[in-house]
Amino acid sequence: MTSVPAPSSSGRAAFDVVAGVFNLAPVALWLEDYSEVKALLDAWRQAGVTSLRDHLTSNPTLVKECASRIKVLRVNNRTLSLFAARDIDHLVANLDKVFATADAAQRNKLAADTLVTARDEYANLPLLDLDLILGV
Repeated sequence: MTSVPAPSSSGRAAFDVVAGVFNLAPVALWLEDYSEVKALLDAWRQAGVTSLRDHLTSNPTLVKECASRIKVLRVNNRTLSLFAARDIDHLVANLDKVFATADAAQRNKLAADTLVTARDEYANLPLLDLDLILGV
């Protein structure tokens, strides 16, 4: 687990409000870092992969490699209660059980479709700067 840095003292109040809303939301929320997945996708593109969906479908172990590169930074209280996890470390250590309901082929297809959709829809969006948003 990677911790999310807190803002400077001038932005602490705003950070506390946002963190409180996140933690108390009645739906499961996850804050994840996909930067290592993006680096892997970029490397595949450099290596000549032109169809991510075909590449992942023909090499199912690559889906697992992508998933292993996702860092769970934070989850809210609802996520912990939904999955009966003691804390984030307990949840992350048992993610294989959390997502074991579908068979491997279904999981791989879902993951491949999700990665392709994320790439297509979000690849060109500017990154948000949390410090700028919070006025830190």
